[in-house]
Amino acid sequence: MTNFLVDSDVMGRGNDELGSILIEKFFTSLSDADTLPESIYFYNTGVRLCTEDSPVACYLRILRERGVHLYACGTCLNHMDLTTIEEVEGGTMKALVDHLCSGQGIIKI
Repeated sequence: MTNFLVDSDVMGRGNDELGSILIEKFFTSLSDADTLPESIYFYNTGVRLCTEDSPVACYLRILRERGVHLYACGTCLNHMDLTTIEEVEGGTMKALVDHLCSGQGIIKI
């Protein structure tokens, strides 16, 4: 199985306005995909995507309903004083490291 890492609330570098559009299109397309990752780990500013007012919250709910495990870095959430939607679980750095070392495929978005 494949796992995704999301470290930003924008996709790509250089133009954050474009990056916001791209990340929303990515999650829109992913929620409709035939093949899904096992899990998605959000960290750094990527945890902003896991909040109620995120433009991708509805797609994260669809992904969770379709069986994708969603994890947000607890340290990042605390640092930014954010709360996730209920479909996203709190994650620890140890859990992330364990998953990265498991030999499963990892794709950074």
